[in-house]
Amino acid sequence: MIGTRKERTNPQSPDSPPPTAFGVILMREAILINLAYTLSIVPYVISIKRLSIFFAVLFGGYFLFEGSIRSRVPGSLVMVAGTVLIALWG
Repeated sequence: MIGTRKERTNPQSPDSPPPTAFGVILMREAILINLAYTLSIVPYVISIKRLSIFFAVLFGGYFLFEGSIRSRVPGSLVMVAGTVLIALWG
């Protein structure tokens, strides 16, 4: 459930960054990923990009207090293990 803990902050509070900051971050991510596609081997770049799912699971559990994080972490760890295998023996 969203907002069940007392330490959750209001997304519209003065301390939260403006929505355009998120857009700038996503724009930079897209530019850097596309640049990496042109400079590196594409399957390697895609496996590194898939690590964002692992961090999204962690951030969702920590900041958004998602209740089903225990069922998502093992799957995301499998993706991390696959990335490590590709990095070591790719």
